[in-house]
Amino acid sequence: RSSDLLDAMRRKIEAEEKQARNRQFYICPRCGSEFGDLMVDRLFDPMEGVLRCEYCKEVLQENESKAKSGTGKSTVARLNEMTRPLMDFIRLV
Repeated sequence: RSSDLLDAMRRKIEAEEKQARNRQFYICPRCGSEFGDLMVDRLFDPMEGVLRCEYCKEVLQENESKAKSGTGKSTVARLNEMTRPLMDFIRLV
């Protein structure tokens, strides 16, 4: 059924958005370079136990503004708006 397909799409998008919201981002206070949590293995300095910039070697800081950015409508909300007429039609059939 079409509604099952849309529900599956909605669940997948929700899971991806949740994962994206929980990601950590880091910024270099010296050169402004930004790094995601998937780069931690390259940035970690085991001698000091800190994350260092790949370019200038400054200690990185968590970039809270990027990690928590939730401006605008979520993808799920846009999907709901776009598919509402289709879902209404399916319910009538």
